[in-house]
Amino acid sequence: MLCKFITFAKERSHQSVCNQKCTLAALCDISISDNYTTNQMHIGKRIREVLFMKEKTACWLANQIPCERSNVYHIFKRSDISIELLMKISLILEHDFFADLSRIYRTENGE
Repeated sequence: MLCKFITFAKERSHQSVCNQKCTLAALCDISISDNYTTNQMHIGKRIREVLFMKEKTACWLANQIPCERSNVYHIFKRSDISIELLMKISLILEHDFFADLSRIYRTENGE
Protein backbone atom coordinates (compact mmCIF):
# COMPACT_ATOMS: atom_id res chain seq x y z
CA MET A 1 0.00 0.00 0.00
CA LEU A 2 2.88 2.38 0.77
CA CYS A 3 4.27 1.67 -2.69
CA LYS A 4 1.00 2.74 -4.32
CA PHE A 5 0.97 5.93 -2.25
CA ILE A 6 4.53 6.79 -3.24
CA THR A 7 3.74 6.02 -6.87
CA PHE A 8 0.71 8.29 -6.70
CA ALA A 9 2.78 11.07 -5.18
CA LYS A 10 5.49 10.69 -7.84
CA GLU A 11 3.03 10.58 -10.70
CA ARG A 12 0.20 12.82 -9.60
CA SER A 13 0.98 15.27 -12.41
CA HIS A 14 0.27 12.35 -14.74
CA GLN A 15 -2.91 11.08 -13.11
CA SER A 16 -4.05 9.28 -16.23
CA VAL A 17 -0.81 7.29 -16.43
CA CYS A 18 -1.82 4.15 -14.61
CA ASN A 19 -4.94 2.40 -13.46
CA GLN A 20 -5.09 -0.30 -10.80
CA LYS A 21 -4.65 -3.12 -13.33
CA CYS A 22 -1.32 -1.75 -14.62
CA THR A 23 2.02 -2.77 -13.16
CA LEU A 24 3.32 0.80 -13.22
CA ALA A 25 2.73 0.77 -9.44
CA ALA A 26 6.34 -0.44 -9.29
CA LEU A 27 7.59 3.08 -10.03
CA CYS A 28 8.65 3.47 -6.42
CA ASP A 29 11.11 0.59 -6.85
CA ILE A 30 14.60 0.89 -8.31
CA SER A 31 14.52 2.55 -11.74
CA ILE A 32 17.06 3.00 -14.46
CA SER A 33 18.46 6.49 -14.01
CA ASP A 34 16.96 9.18 -16.22
CA ASN A 35 20.44 10.73 -16.63
CA TYR A 36 21.84 7.47 -17.96
CA THR A 37 19.11 6.68 -20.45
CA THR A 38 18.67 10.23 -21.75
CA ASN A 39 22.23 10.37 -23.07
CA GLN A 40 22.50 6.75 -24.16
CA MET A 41 19.21 5.05 -24.94
CA HIS A 42 15.66 6.27 -24.56
CA ILE A 43 14.09 3.11 -23.18
CA GLY A 44 10.56 4.04 -24.21
CA LYS A 45 11.62 4.60 -27.81
CA ARG A 46 13.53 1.31 -27.76
CA ILE A 47 10.43 -0.54 -26.51
CA ARG A 48 8.39 1.05 -29.33
CA GLU A 49 11.05 0.01 -31.89
CA VAL A 50 11.05 -3.61 -30.69
CA LEU A 51 7.25 -3.68 -30.62
CA PHE A 52 7.25 -2.46 -34.23
CA MET A 53 9.89 -5.03 -35.26
CA LYS A 54 7.77 -7.79 -33.69
CA GLU A 55 4.79 -6.46 -35.68
CA LYS A 56 2.73 -5.96 -32.53
CA THR A 57 0.53 -3.01 -31.60
CA ALA A 58 0.30 -0.82 -28.52
CA CYS A 59 -3.15 -2.30 -27.93
CA TRP A 60 -1.67 -5.82 -27.96
CA LEU A 61 1.03 -4.82 -25.46
CA ALA A 62 -1.57 -3.15 -23.23
CA ASN A 63 -3.56 -6.38 -23.14
CA GLN A 64 -0.43 -8.37 -22.25
CA ILE A 65 0.75 -6.11 -19.37
CA PRO A 66 -2.37 -5.55 -18.62
CA CYS A 67 -2.99 -1.81 -18.66
CA GLU A 68 -4.82 0.79 -20.70
CA ARG A 69 -3.53 1.49 -24.20
CA SER A 70 -2.85 5.11 -23.24
CA ASN A 71 -0.43 3.83 -20.57
CA VAL A 72 1.58 2.05 -23.25
CA TYR A 73 1.91 5.32 -25.17
CA HIS A 74 3.08 6.92 -21.93
CA ILE A 75 5.74 4.18 -21.60
CA PHE A 76 6.97 5.05 -25.11
CA LYS A 77 7.56 8.64 -23.95
CA ARG A 78 9.52 7.64 -20.83
CA SER A 79 13.29 7.86 -20.71
CA ASP A 80 13.31 5.75 -17.54
CA ILE A 81 11.28 2.79 -16.38
CA SER A 82 11.03 0.55 -13.34
CA ILE A 83 13.10 -2.61 -13.41
CA GLU A 84 9.98 -4.69 -12.73
CA LEU A 85 8.06 -3.23 -15.67
CA LEU A 86 11.07 -3.53 -17.99
CA MET A 87 11.40 -7.20 -17.04
CA LYS A 88 7.72 -7.80 -17.72
CA ILE A 89 7.93 -6.10 -21.12
CA SER A 90 11.12 -8.03 -21.92
CA LEU A 91 9.33 -11.31 -21.24
CA ILE A 92 6.23 -10.30 -23.18
CA LEU A 93 8.21 -9.16 -26.23
CA GLU A 94 10.85 -11.88 -25.85
CA HIS A 95 13.57 -9.24 -26.11
CA ASP A 96 16.37 -8.60 -23.61
CA PHE A 97 16.30 -4.84 -23.02
CA PHE A 98 18.81 -5.33 -20.22
CA ALA A 99 21.32 -6.67 -22.75
CA ASP A 100 20.72 -3.55 -24.87
CA LEU A 101 21.54 -1.35 -21.87
CA SER A 102 24.53 -3.48 -20.93
CA ARG A 103 25.91 -3.29 -24.48
CA ILE A 104 25.73 0.52 -24.36
CA TYR A 105 27.43 0.57 -20.94
CA ARG A 106 30.27 -1.69 -22.14
CA THR A 107 30.78 0.34 -25.31
CA GLU A 108 30.86 3.60 -23.37
CA ASN A 109 33.39 2.22 -20.88
CA GLY A 110 35.62 0.60 -23.50
CA GLU A 111 34.95 -2.95 -22.36
